[in-house]
Order: sequence, then C-alpha cells, then structure tokens
Amino acid sequence: MIQLKGTQSSLEHTQQLFKDNKRAFYSRFNHADLEMILGRNASDHNITPRLSKEMTEAFQINHPQYHRVLAVGHTSGNISSRKMLELLARKIESTEGVVLENPVSQHFMGVFQPDSIHEVLEELILPKRKMFIGYISKDRAEELIGATAYYIETPAADAYATIDAWWPEVMKHIHDVEMVVLATDNATRVANKRLWETGAQIQSIDIDFLIEILDERESRMWIHDQETEHRMADVYNTDDVSDSLVYPEKESKLLNV
Repeated sequence: MIQLKGTQSSLEHTQQLFKDNKRAFYSRFNHADLEMILGRNASDHNITPRLSKEMTEAFQINHPQYHRVLAVGHTSGNISSRKMLELLARKIESTEGVVLENPVSQHFMGVFQPDSIHEVLEELILPKRKMFIGYISKDRAEELIGATAYYIETPAADAYATIDAWWPEVMKHIHDVEMVVLATDNATRVANKRLWETGAQIQSIDIDFLIEILDERESRMWIHDQETEHRMADVYNTDDVSDSLVYPEKESKLLNV
C-alpha cells in the first residue's frame, strides 16, 4: 500500500522537515525515472545497468527524513500511472507503509499559490550556505535560490553519463555547506541518493521543476495553457483519483499496488 499526500499537506510536511532537521532530503521521481528503474530508456537518458541500479536504490530509501515524491498523475507512453506503480511494486522490495509526497506541490502551488513557494525559498533555501548542482548558469540559478558557495555545472541532458567527472567536486566541498540544491534532471535522484549514503549532516532539495520554469524549457509549456490551468484547478477541488493529469487533491490518498 502506497500513501500519496495532497498538495497542501505535502508542502507543509516538507517545510516542517527542513525546519526541524539539519539532515533532510527531498527527491522527486518522475515517469522517466520509473522507466529507468524498470530498465527502459527514458527521456534524454540512455539506460545502463548501473543507472537502473542506482535509480532503484534511490527509490528504495525509506526514511522519514528522506522525502520521496512520485509523479503518478499522468501516463507515460501507453503505460498508465497505476500500471507503472504495479510494475514498480514488483521491482522494489516492498511498498508496505510507503508514504510519498505529492508530485505536483511545486507545480500547483507555483502556479496558483506562488506565495507558498516564495515562503519556501525565503525561509528554507536563501539563508543557507549552499552548493548548486545543475545545468543552468550560476547567475540564473542565483536569481532563484540566492548566493551559492559552490556551483557545479552539469550537462543539460544525460548528466548521469558524466557523473564520474563532476561528482568528485561535489564530495570535495560537501562538508562545507548546509544545503545542496539539485537540478540535474534525472541524475538528481541518483545524486540525492549518493549524498544520503555519505551520512553528511546536510539538507538536499530537488528543484528541477522550478529551474525549468526559470529556464522556460518547452517541457513545461503547459503552465501557460489556460485550459490546463482550469483543469488543474478543477482536480484540486475534487476527490478524483483517476489517472488524470495530476493528483493535486488536498487530502492524502491510498494507492493500492
């Protein structure tokens, strides 16, 4: 049984996690990540046994200070969200007691309640001594997250393929920061997993979606589509948990897989 939280409760839960703990992690898994866990090529990443293994290990981390977010509210090719979850449940050890944060908290709150996202940035990210790992320029990243002590550039696509080149730089400075901010697309989940395994007393947050908005990537053009906005608003105010665009309901739902 997997429990998926609603948008508001998920955002509040994540905020509290980062306020109360020196060691806190937030990692958002999308359909492409699930495809890779299942050993399939996805998005801009060519799957390898090593990548599939690390992505699986990343998703298997089940700890209250490691928030996993799972995008299960849309289809991937011809595979529905629930079918994807069924396949995933066979791959990982167990889904019993798994609680997942809502995958569209950043999306929905950013579009409809931007003050909530501003609060997260101002209280939890801007004041921290931090490292940014991602493809966007340092200047552009700092427009969103404030000054960075360390900036580590990664490719815009298939960053995992070059992880052996940029990861040593991460480890070199990891004990000199309070927070790591990640935007390396699908390599973000692996990076978060590796950071967790170090045992370092740091916070690490996946902000791929917010960086994509800042960078105006075409993959997020739905944000500007009024019909989609209305559809999101309608779903937000109902208890519909069918395979739709998103699961932004306010309350938690149990997903039987």
